[in-house]
Amino acid sequence: MRKSIIAASLAMAALFAVTGCSSVQVAKSSDFNGQDVVTSGNAIGHVAATTHGIYFLKWPLITGSGDDIGMPCFLTDTVNPNFLAGMVTREAKSMGGKEVIDLTTASSGSGFLIKYKYASASATVVD
Repeated sequence: MRKSIIAASLAMAALFAVTGCSSVQVAKSSDFNGQDVVTSGNAIGHVAATTHGIYFLKWPLITGSGDDIGMPCFLTDTVNPNFLAGMVTREAKSMGGKEVIDLTTASSGSGFLIKYKYASASATVVD
């Protein structure tokens, strides 16, 4: 009995360790190797955001936080294109960007009762 409890606890700890994460990564214009990436305006960077989580049917259990990047949040649906577009544009604004171009989102999921969902978004920031 004790071994079962320990095994279940370790499984839950592993589940919490690998779920409910989010990230925002930024490439500055200096990372573009002198290449023009936009046809008008000046590109100041490129922003990419990801988040993933565990859902029961359509209800979120553990997902990545949009406010505290890298931390999990509970019972909040953050694994969707709308949420990630907001993360990308918020980061673009903090970089001093006036607009984003080529905003691209993608999402996927697998499972039936317990689902793992993943979503990403990226855009180029222009001043």
